[in-house]
Amino acid sequence: MFMDQVTRRYYVLVGSTTGLRTQSQRERDDAAFMGRGHHLAVPTVDATHPGAARRYWCVQMGSPGELAAPDAVSQLLKLGRSRITHGERALGG
Repeated sequence: MFMDQVTRRYYVLVGSTTGLRTQSQRERDDAAFMGRGHHLAVPTVDATHPGAARRYWCVQMGSPGELAAPDAVSQLLKLGRSRITHGERALGG
């Protein structure tokens, strides 16, 4: 997972088949599966804190090319949506 500090958006890299999942195909204002045909500039592997660059890894990859598990991303989105709905503070906050 990385963040673009200019757009204030988080990005998670997942496999291309994630877009075939039902929850990836639903239109949402808070999250979208970009899929094929999109280009995304990712941070260098050493950009691991906000002061490093415009984009930085807030969750580091274990190895180059490693992708997030779609179920873990779905759980993260569900938790975030629940916290926003219930007015809870961010994790660690």
